[in-house]
Amino acid sequence: MPDAWDGKHLVLLSGPMGSGHVRAAAALEACARERYPGLRVTHVNVFDLMTFAQKKLFTSFYLGMLKHFPLGWSYLYRKLDSPAKRRSLVAWFFEFFRYHRLKNRLLWKLQELRPDYIICTHFLPAELLDRFKREKRITVPTAVVVTDFSLHWVYVRHHLDYFFVTSHEIAFRLTKRGIAPEKIYITGCPVFPVFAKTYSKSDLVGLRYEFGLPPRMLLVMVTMGGDSVGRLAEISQIVLKNFQDIGVIALAGRKKEAYESLLEVKKKYPDRMFPIPFTPRVADYLAISAVVITKPGGISVSECLAMKKPMVIMDPIPGQEERNTDYLLERGLVSKATDEVSLIYKDVLLNSEVIDMETRQLNYYSRPLAGFDILAAVLDGKSDCRYLAGSWGDIRTMWNI
Repeated sequence: MPDAWDGKHLVLLSGPMGSGHVRAAAALEACARERYPGLRVTHVNVFDLMTFAQKKLFTSFYLGMLKHFPLGWSYLYRKLDSPAKRRSLVAWFFEFFRYHRLKNRLLWKLQELRPDYIICTHFLPAELLDRFKREKRITVPTAVVVTDFSLHWVYVRHHLDYFFVTSHEIAFRLTKRGIAPEKIYITGCPVFPVFAKTYSKSDLVGLRYEFGLPPRMLLVMVTMGGDSVGRLAEISQIVLKNFQDIGVIALAGRKKEAYESLLEVKKKYPDRMFPIPFTPRVADYLAISAVVITKPGGISVSECLAMKKPMVIMDPIPGQEERNTDYLLERGLVSKATDEVSLIYKDVLLNSEVIDMETRQLNYYSRPLAGFDILAAVLDGKSDCRYLAGSWGDIRTMWNI
């Protein structure tokens, strides 16, 4: 029996500035291949279509700003967070620079691929698709996934057909910025299907044995995302030094130098330090970890939410990650360590009451099937995640007023 999506083509567009956007698109691709086997799926990272100067701006310049001049990045983030008619000269310069050549290259690529559906996990292709839709150069359904827990103006594109967001607040803000409510779906960020897996006790024992980890030691994961932007080795060492009965699983991501620095820490703590180079098995390592110390990137947090893992936030990037932290703290989903002293204070890392409270909240906010929900809305036209104004409840009803 032929599949309903035989011959149909889904194009996923991701982009630079952090690995989370690429990982979100890859997660959607994995969900599509599992749920829609007859569907052709192509993932395009617009980074590959950029000029040399644009690539430098969106990688070396961005990472350099985060490392050496974070306040500068915070300034740019705020300057760009405004509607077009209020943009500063700095914002207009960046917009012109982003569009240079990339607009035509992306349009040619889409004409070559001839997609039936397009989903973006990055603001840059969403900007360009919005222009193509306005100019009627493309007519197929287009969607954007907001991968953070806050809304930036770069995602507000009125000609796109679908908006997939992580929270009711972002949906509400989109409507206040002119996006029709029927276009908005509260799905969460897409994660790989494996993050929806339920691990049995025997599974966890087997994973510890497979990875060569102690069978009974309490394990804490330390991760700074795929690009390892942060004090990965330093934070790992702080935990090992101050908690004598804890082991640390530290994910180095793609950076070879990050992994090498973790190996130096392992020399001091050979029985409790477990450095992990880039791995596709993040879900398995999460499953055997009791707590996760992480930066609040949208995808990293969504993966922890999907597996209901308590988190301690450290070193948020100014701008989007600071706003993510505010959202997560307001809802009791995470703890935050502002420095070494607060990290080693046991009420942040090991307080059972705090962890119990966060676990209850995680049960409510966990969205492990977000990728499938996004695809169902775009491909099937069916979803239970559509935004409904007022659906968060009303305190007056609770008090019978």
